[in-house]
Amino acid sequence: MKKPISILLLVTYLISTTELIELSKLPVLFRHYQEHKAWNNDITFFSFLVEHYAESIADNPDYDLDKKLPFKSSLNHTTSSVWVAPPAGAICYHFDPHPVEFIEQQPFAYQPSEPVSYFLSNIWQPPKSC
Repeated sequence: MKKPISILLLVTYLISTTELIELSKLPVLFRHYQEHKAWNNDITFFSFLVEHYAESIADNPDYDLDKKLPFKSSLNHTTSSVWVAPPAGAICYHFDPHPVEFIEQQPFAYQPSEPVSYFLSNIWQPPKSC
């Protein structure tokens, strides 16, 4: 019982907050393709999609029907916003508007001119029994 309810809630959420609602217009797309196929028997589905989605269709006689195709109009957009306000009496931090001053320094580089101590090289020796 949990799985169908979770799927239902997920689908409801995705349809209401994304453009998946446009998939409900797919029958209109196929019906319109069948109309074009009746007018021109040589048209393929791919050329139909190119004509309606990649090229300008403003001068077509069936422009009103073309605007009802999926992903052709943006009337179903939903915007979700979350506003977070600090509670009354909360401490508010104010940032200092003064710019930070950077001091240019020379990068540190090892200078091999100093002799390496013999004592430091003994650290890497294996332990010796007394």
